[in-house]
Amino acid sequence: YTQGQYFADGLNHTRVPYFSNPEIIHQGVPAGHAEHGDNARTLRETKHVVSQYRSSKIATISAIDFSDLTSVSVSLNATVILESGPEITAKGFVWHTESNPELNNNIGLTSDGSGTGEYSSIISELAPNTIYYARAYAVNNSGVSYSDEISFTTLQQLTMDFGEGYTWFSINVSNDNMEPNFVFADLSPCVDDRIIGQTQFAAYTGAMWLGNLQNIDAAKMHKMKLCSSQQVSISGQPVALTPISLNSGFSWLGYLPQECMPVDSAL
Repeated sequence: YTQGQYFADGLNHTRVPYFSNPEIIHQGVPAGHAEHGDNARTLRETKHVVSQYRSSKIATISAIDFSDLTSVSVSLNATVILESGPEITAKGFVWHTESNPELNNNIGLTSDGSGTGEYSSIISELAPNTIYYARAYAVNNSGVSYSDEISFTTLQQLTMDFGEGYTWFSINVSNDNMEPNFVFADLSPCVDDRIIGQTQFAAYTGAMWLGNLQNIDAAKMHKMKLCSSQQVSISGQPVALTPISLNSGFSWLGYLPQECMPVDSAL
């Protein structure tokens, strides 16, 4: 037997010189019959089909999920399962702003060690209010396996500058908790500083905002009274552009769009 490229597929195969192959002449006689004895041709034409019956030994990845979503980061979680086969040498996550990210087509990836079991990574430096697609991956000697794809949209981030005294404001992002004590948790107000709505208000007691203003409504304008100039960033999903009911007289309108618009266009 000799080693060499026998089939025209770029792979190395074992060559059997006189194996029912009519293209090989042995002692002046073909070693096979073109119609009844061409085993070499049979192997050439069926090897790809036969190869599909090999049992797969690449890893299986259970459903990928995400948590702790912010405007610039997210936590990805997955589990690698391998019942038999070569050990897992690498695993992690890939992500992209386009569908079906892979190891050779992504805008970011993690390397989270080797072996099977649960693993997670915190993905950072993402862009706010952007759709991302992510998959988990696992590598062994049999190849690369990927999880199903998930998508998530990072939160929008709104940064507001409050001056000393009164500042008009509206909030065009929303999250699960719009209570003043949650939304403005990063402010440092003084006692009796106030958040004032058209019909409701909350005052700062020195420990918390307290009053009949229970939630910040994105459809409403508010006034903030602070003892000093401060800045606060708020993350949430962009609010939907829905009709706003206007009553007779004055209405404190919130601003819902995510971009600046002329007054005539906005109204």
